[in-house]
Amino acid sequence: MREPQSDEIAVAITRADVEQEITRLFGDRSQTGLVIRVHGEDGTDATRSEAFQELLDSLSMYDFHENSEEIRVLSPDVETIASALAVLGLPRLKPQVFERILLTFGKHIVDPLGRILDTTPGGQLLANIASIRDNLLAWIGRLKLTHETQDKLTRDVQALFNDEYMAELAENEEKVQRPRVAEMAKEVLHLIGTTFDQAFRNWPSHAETIADSVARRMGNNMTLRESPIVIRERIIEALEEYLWIETSMELSGAVQQLFQQQSYRGLTADGPPDLQRSVYRKFAESCWEIIAEHG
Repeated sequence: MREPQSDEIAVAITRADVEQEITRLFGDRSQTGLVIRVHGEDGTDATRSEAFQELLDSLSMYDFHENSEEIRVLSPDVETIASALAVLGLPRLKPQVFERILLTFGKHIVDPLGRILDTTPGGQLLANIASIRDNLLAWIGRLKLTHETQDKLTRDVQALFNDEYMAELAENEEKVQRPRVAEMAKEVLHLIGTTFDQAFRNWPSHAETIADSVARRMGNNMTLRESPIVIRERIIEALEEYLWIETSMELSGAVQQLFQQQSYRGLTADGPPDLQRSVYRKFAESCWEIIAEHG
């Protein structure tokens, strides 16, 4: 029988064929987050097609039907998980990792300050000034004045605190406070970078600690179809927990002290926003994206 040529293989086995088989076995990758890369020995279309064929042949050994028992596979071991997590410590990827850190945590802490200085209609600063006027008008009503006096005082207050005047006050406040907010934002980013730099030092040993936690969460085996979701979720959970324990108290304390400095005191009456666990979850998901792309 004549051996098929490489171009015939390329026609017979397409990427769609492979994706259809992967979906049958593992489920829709848009929902599972599964990533499969097939490169071939030299990266050409011919060797890639041969690799597709080999992949399909391998998967066919696990053929099962909808009503049959789900295939179970061994969970990845600690060494394999640690190897995947080690990607986050690669020097070439460190700028990308810290970009995600600074954007995620910086946005959470700094954005509320920007909203305080929002002078647009409906913005927080303008709304706070309008609230003063509204409270003053409410107090006039509680004075139990004669109708004529109350009406005159109300008109005078409304004339003083007109929209143009309040916008002028808000704009002046924004000009004064904006440089302070900008300077504070820089210091916040410095605190975030310094705190996480400590957490990511000697990352290989940290990766092993996290990998051990992931392995314990996953157990010894799982179903083939669920494996992409389980692996992703356990790694994200472990990263979130580890970084929360390593950095949250130190970062929260440092930011709190920054907000209490004389140069920033009074910038906001509420102080810094709480460092929520959900922010760590968001960053852990970003870490998974980096691992999936470069692992």
